[in-house]
Amino acid sequence: MAKLNHPGLVAEILSAVDKILHVEKDRVLKSEGVSLHPSEIHLLLFLHSRPDANAKEIGERFSITKGAVSQTLSRLESKGVLTKGRNPESQNELTLVLTGKGTRVMADVLQLKERAERRFDALLAELTEADRAAVGRFFRLFNGES
Repeated sequence: MAKLNHPGLVAEILSAVDKILHVEKDRVLKSEGVSLHPSEIHLLLFLHSRPDANAKEIGERFSITKGAVSQTLSRLESKGVLTKGRNPESQNELTLVLTGKGTRVMADVLQLKERAERRFDALLAELTEADRAAVGRFFRLFNGES
């Protein structure tokens, strides 16, 4: 194994990732009498930002199969959060519509997201502008952006 150039920083990054994954795995949002698991929360947030997205686009975004997308959508439908239908313009694609319950659930999901954003924003406020620029650059590189 090659020697790391920045072992301490790499260890801190991996520790943060482990913490996020642990919190994420255990996080279940209860809203309107249903329990939403992280995969369902992520899918709802994606649909909120991209309401016209199809299963292929959802799968690409989360690096999961269309079958896994279909299973998550079916769980959300069985929980009464959304309804699935056929796109009249393309019978091979689904249309996804939040139910009334789904709209209220989405409001709770968005509040959860806002709390996380405020927490990260407060942590970033503790950094200098140069530190924030470095963090931003790191994540852009990590995400494959330039």
